[in-house]
Amino acid sequence: MDFFNDIFVHQDNNLLYHYTKKETAIDEILFNGKLRFSPLKEVDDPREVEEWVWKIYNPRLGDGSGSKALDAINRFLRNNCKVLCFSQDLIGIEEIEVSGPSNYWRKKAYEKGFARARMWSQYAEGHKGICFAFSKEKTIDAIKECFKDCFIFHDSVSYMNGSERAIKAQGIDSTQIKIDGINNYFKSYLDEYHNTLFFEKLKDYRDEREYRFVIYNERPEEYEYIDIADILEGVIVGMYFDKKLYRCINKFASAYNFKPRNMSWQQGTPVLQNDIIFKNYEEKGTSLNK
Repeated sequence: MDFFNDIFVHQDNNLLYHYTKKETAIDEILFNGKLRFSPLKEVDDPREVEEWVWKIYNPRLGDGSGSKALDAINRFLRNNCKVLCFSQDLIGIEEIEVSGPSNYWRKKAYEKGFARARMWSQYAEGHKGICFAFSKEKTIDAIKECFKDCFIFHDSVSYMNGSERAIKAQGIDSTQIKIDGINNYFKSYLDEYHNTLFFEKLKDYRDEREYRFVIYNERPEEYEYIDIADILEGVIVGMYFDKKLYRCINKFASAYNFKPRNMSWQQGTPVLQNDIIFKNYEEKGTSLNK
């Protein structure tokens, strides 16, 4: 499959992008063929990783159920809710401004989820890492199939510095907990407030244009995984990616049936270089030992 042939004319926003370090990309994702869901406690946004300050309704019940509920809810949120994060194209989200000499294709380049210079710096090891491209539709279907026994939420993230709904979500009703039990209460709570809990982030992150998946279950496993073989569309290596690893990427390209690309920037404009670069290194016999 070679989705790069027409990547600049995709109009359906059906691609999701995942930036990561080269070691994680090669040794874990490509070698094992899996993407990892991580607990919410491991994300970067302080709004999510820090424990919330809750307000307990009807706290004086005499049995301590209110304080016990707070401990349980924090544990469920931070340990049992697991997240997988992507970036996405700007198509259908907003118009992008391009200063100076411009044309249609240059503007299209900046709209793409793989063309986020700051994300290459922050998440992909200072442009030394990799950006994966996945089919959005296939990813949704695969996650639903893999986690049939879980609560599954997925959507684009909204960016805001506080909200009325976030304040309301701080309220915990200890009377209802006594009626429902903490597990059932938390499931109802998730159903009502999942948008606020998982799909609102601080405005400082808005340029990431995140699309995320969240699953919730009561299993003790710290991480959950999804196979990538049927959802992977392409692999892009950063402009400072170690060329000695091109041959390694070529082997995975054959195994997963994709054509790798190299990210470059021409006067700040994002440009994808085609797989001839990888083929040239293969023909020269470049190996991991050189």
